Amino acid sequence: MAQPNIPLMTQSLQNIAQEIEKFGNILPLDLQAQIEALQQAFAPLAALPQQVTQIESQVNQMQVQLDQVQGQLGQMQGQLTTIEKRLDNLVAGNRDTTIE
Repeated sequence: MAQPNIPLMTQSLQNIAQEIEKFGNILPLDLQAQIEALQQAFAPLAALPQQVTQIESQVNQMQVQLDQVQGQLGQMQGQLTTIEKRLDNLVAGNRDTTIE
């Protein structure tokens, strides 16, 4: 029976260990790079809750302004109705433009 070639087996095992070590070093770096790329890609999403809060605040402010404008519009419509009644009285020849 032939004797095993120990030096050759040792060299083969060392080569295998080196290949495993290469992959061991490459994969974690590759995975780390992928994780960092994903973190960068999703970073804008992290800011969304704050942006939503700011937008909600702006919408609320705009709603208050809209309510104020609608109130002013209501007052102006009332004034316009009064003016229309006075004009109707003038056209009808009624010099008394007081509105009852």
